[in-house]
Amino acid sequence: MEEKKKVIYVPKSTAKERTFKGTDGELVSVIAISFKAEDFYDFIAENTNEKGYINFDITKRKEVGTYGDTHSIVLNTYVKKEAVDGLPF
Repeated sequence: MEEKKKVIYVPKSTAKERTFKGTDGELVSVIAISFKAEDFYDFIAENTNEKGYINFDITKRKEVGTYGDTHSIVLNTYVKKEAVDGLPF
C-alpha cells in the first residue's frame, strides 16, 4: 500500500476564482493568486528542486474560505521514480 504524502501549503498565499463575461459574452474564469513576497521568497529558496524549478498545484477547496479563497496553492513534490533493471515500473 502506498504511503499518503503530506500536503505542503504555500504560506501566506491566496487563490480566488473570479468569473466574468468576456467581450464575446462567454463566461471567463480567472484564478487570482497572491503571495506575501518575503515568505514566498523563503519558501522558494527552501523548496527549489535539483533542476532549479519549483512546482505548484492549484486545487479547488471544498468550501470557500473565510477571506473568499476558492482554491489552495500546494507544493507539487512529485519525483519520477527511477527504472529498476530497465523496467519502467
